Amino acid sequence: MYLDAIMEHASDNREDRDILLALLATEARELIKDIDAGDTAGLNIASIWAFHKNCSGTAYAALGHHHVQQLSHADADESKEHLHAAASCYLKAADGYATDDQSHTWFLHCALEYMIKCDAPASEQLSVVRRLKDTLPKMRKLWWAGPALVHKAKERTYAADLALEPLLEGMPS
Repeated sequence: MYLDAIMEHASDNREDRDILLALLATEARELIKDIDAGDTAGLNIASIWAFHKNCSGTAYAALGHHHVQQLSHADADESKEHLHAAASCYLKAADGYATDDQSHTWFLHCALEYMIKCDAPASEQLSVVRRLKDTLPKMRKLWWAGPALVHKAKERTYAADLALEPLLEGMPS
């Protein structure tokens, strides 16, 4: 929640935006370092997901957000680096959630978006599209039991992602 609060405040506060984004990156990296150093021996699977994996996913998503925000004042070379870093962070963020979790699917979409923008190899993009294709039914079954209208925009987004599969299959890696 702390990282979410920093992100929200950075988007609302233009004067301190750069300071808050630097704080966000620092805090996210520290959280990842602490989680990676943590010992999960003796913990049950629910505790590992709740206190390690999900927290790691949140931290990587925050770091991905940081890289995306840096694009506004980056030159061409820096932009490519930030796009690549954002894609990598969002892939790691997705892995911080179970495959039936809506955050997992959303962060796969975010990773794909930035992979496309940084011209990642077609084989890597295709791998993410296939992961999305596999996880969407699981996520929908668990999370999208409510009114269809609520999920219409994301459905269009995911449909566009999945439509890339035949295009990417025909491209050299």
